Amino acid sequence: MKHSMAGLLAALLGLATVAPVDAIASGINMPASGVATPASAVGDLGTALLSAVVTAKGSLVRGEGATGANHGLDIPEAFTGYYLVKFTRDVRACAYVGNVAYPQPLGVPPAGYVATVVAANDPRNIVVETFDASGNHADRDFHLIVVCGH
Repeated sequence: MKHSMAGLLAALLGLATVAPVDAIASGINMPASGVATPASAVGDLGTALLSAVVTAKGSLVRGEGATGANHGLDIPEAFTGYYLVKFTRDVRACAYVGNVAYPQPLGVPPAGYVATVVAANDPRNIVVETFDASGNHADRDFHLIVVCGH
């Protein structure tokens, strides 16, 4: 039987019912009712899709669940390519992915990439590092997506 990625993702996030075979393949606990019931983690805050669009200068342009952003971890001249993005909830148990992208549709942004990690001093914040194509820290506009399951 062929498994759909959308069905597996929905099951992992607890958003839909799936066939028992799909649940077994995705590692979800499947009761007889056929409704996916992921095991709860300590401090379960529920499913959330958060986002942030941040300029190279550290301004939050828009986002869902994002409360702010800043460049250079409060010392911009000392930390090229470092940003702090603040969210309304604990993001330690979430997945976070960023990419270099303009805040508005202006064309292809300069080459580069993004690295992310939860801030050590506040579980609601994500530290984002941006790099040029050669791997050097560089100030870049970026988009950040955070997916939190159960």
